[in-house]
Amino acid sequence: LRMLRVVRILRLLKAARGMRNLLTTFLVSIPALLNIGSLLGIFIFMYAVLGVQLFTFVQHGEEGLTDERNFGTFGNSCLLLFQCLTGDEWSQIMVACTISPVGCSAEKRDCGSILAIPYFLSFQLLGMFILLSMLLAVMLESFTSLGNERKDLASSHDLDLFREVWGEFDPSVRGTVPANQLPQLILSLPPPLGLKGEVLQRSPTQCATAFCKRLDLPSRGELQYQQVLTCLVQNTFLARLDEGEVEEFRHKASQQTSVARSLTDQIGDAKTRRERRAAKVLQLAWLQSAGQRAERQKRKKRDAKRLLTDCSYATTETRIQRYLALISS
Repeated sequence: LRMLRVVRILRLLKAARGMRNLLTTFLVSIPALLNIGSLLGIFIFMYAVLGVQLFTFVQHGEEGLTDERNFGTFGNSCLLLFQCLTGDEWSQIMVACTISPVGCSAEKRDCGSILAIPYFLSFQLLGMFILLSMLLAVMLESFTSLGNERKDLASSHDLDLFREVWGEFDPSVRGTVPANQLPQLILSLPPPLGLKGEVLQRSPTQCATAFCKRLDLPSRGELQYQQVLTCLVQNTFLARLDEGEVEEFRHKASQQTSVARSLTDQIGDAKTRRERRAAKVLQLAWLQSAGQRAERQKRKKRDAKRLLTDCSYATTETRIQRYLALISS
């Protein structure tokens, strides 16, 4: 388990955006890489079976085909072809597989074949120059799509920066900040969510105040985390629209808000009706229980009076004991 501590070095990715983008590119490319890797595995399997059939008994030497690198078994054939994909001495292996009867014995059937030339050339062409190039193409495509993000729109990295800056203004983690601190929060955020690092025509405080007025947030009280983040992201989206599109977006947003509010009111009304019905049931049950308790108390008092006036008991002491037992029950 101590060896796993080396993974801690990945914490550096939080501070290095470029390295994090490379890792994200690799993770996004994994499904396509698996598909190409499966295709490459099938390709090696086919050529390994064909190599075992053609070059199993080819004579081994000091270079090219050796006792460790040969087509004697299916496993050795796969390893040898994988070596050829890396470009390591594949030409020497091809020459060793085309050994002529001068250096071998036709009776032992350990001579090579002229088929080794098209075999290795086709394998190198299809495997090394096409399939492996497809792996690079997939990685480059993923990296290009990651780099084509709109800089004027909020990304996941911008949301992470907002969370970090929010933590500086909300150290107690209450999820709220005072409304009068919103301009300082805007000045601490880089674009597109804030104004940090931009060239401002006026003073930073005036620009931040004007920026906050466009967010339609209250100027007093406490501001919620999700409320501020939603308004900032919406502002980055509206900044790239013209006036007509902005009005249309606001109209649709107001309609959705009114529908959501009406649904909330309906849910609230239904909840209120259920609460009132439950309160009535509890009140009736309490009144019924209180009436039953009062009736029991009256019955006890009547029995106690009857006991005190009853002369059937032999002594007064006996009546008092019976009275006390009745009252305590």
